[in-house]
Amino acid sequence: MLKPGDTVTLPDKEIRQVPCATGRTHTFRLKGIPERFRLRLHEDGAPRTKVPYRLVIGDVTHEGETNEQGLIECGIPPGAREATLEVGGEEYTLSLGTLQPVSTEEGLRARLANLGFLEDEASEEDALSEAVARFQAEYGLMPSGTVDERTRHKLREAHGA
Repeated sequence: MLKPGDTVTLPDKEIRQVPCATGRTHTFRLKGIPERFRLRLHEDGAPRTKVPYRLVIGDVTHEGETNEQGLIECGIPPGAREATLEVGGEEYTLSLGTLQPVSTEEGLRARLANLGFLEDEASEEDALSEAVARFQAEYGLMPSGTVDERTRHKLREAHGA
């Protein structure tokens, strides 16, 4: 944490040259850039604000409080796949990674599970339709159980990704 009077020194930008042939495609990867971790905590539909938390990812620990939207946001090591979150006297093991697009069934299921509408293990089509209908009803959409573009948009918005 920075305090008044602290000095921050940034290293000079390094310019790197790499010989490449013209007329060909080349891929460059930037290594070591932190990923962003974002998690919004809700209880009974309301954000859990000013709740102390501790997030441990390998040997990196982040501590703080959720903001006014119940959000925890911080940089994490690239490629991190598991974290431990301590919040409200409880401890959770989190699997980290990227979500499939909401246009895919896997992405749809993951978001509904993250929001508490679908059990992670539920594989039946009926369970998915029921979860979609519950989500639609709670978010002011016609509870048909069928996924349309309005439902996908609202799911992306509610999930935050």
